[in-house]
Amino acid sequence: MHPYAIDSNERIVIPLYLAILSVLLALFSQATLDSYNLTLPWWVEAPSVFALYGLFYTVFDKYFWRFEFLKKVGAVRTPNLNGNWRGTLTSEYDDFKNVKKANIKIIQTWTNISIVLTTESSSSCSLVAGIETKNPEQNTLSYQYLNEPNSRAETTLHMHRGTATLNIQLDEKKFAGNYYSGRDRKNTGELLFEREK
Repeated sequence: MHPYAIDSNERIVIPLYLAILSVLLALFSQATLDSYNLTLPWWVEAPSVFALYGLFYTVFDKYFWRFEFLKKVGAVRTPNLNGNWRGTLTSEYDDFKNVKKANIKIIQTWTNISIVLTTESSSSCSLVAGIETKNPEQNTLSYQYLNEPNSRAETTLHMHRGTATLNIQLDEKKFAGNYYSGRDRKNTGELLFEREK
């Protein structure tokens, strides 16, 4: 997995809220201990602000960002693309005549992502990515990938880098887009995918 960029300011605001929550919870836990005249052993430390922040950030990054409630109140705009997506791709290489079946597996946290596209002849893995969320009609995922052919691939297909841009429906069930690939091929193609249930 690798980090990805996003055009939302949530990555500035949410860590601030998590820091405030960490400070308040640390103060509350210390006040609770003091009110009961409890003293912890020297080898046990009352929850520190940094430990609480680390815990909150980790849990939010892996799980909480997916909650629909946070999207409804506008706290999180990051689309949840996790899962398997099945679809097709066509290429300018053969004048868009052959429709190839393809699968995309996306593993995503709030801050990291991995996009792996496989066909019968090759597989590609994302290297960098970015998500645009400010279009009211769709989100856009753009990423750069490294494609590696397998043993069934045509001899003209070599390992190459490329870019893909996918327009994602707001319900996060389908996306379509295009890709641009290596210079020894005819460079462009189209993608159409639907999330597996």
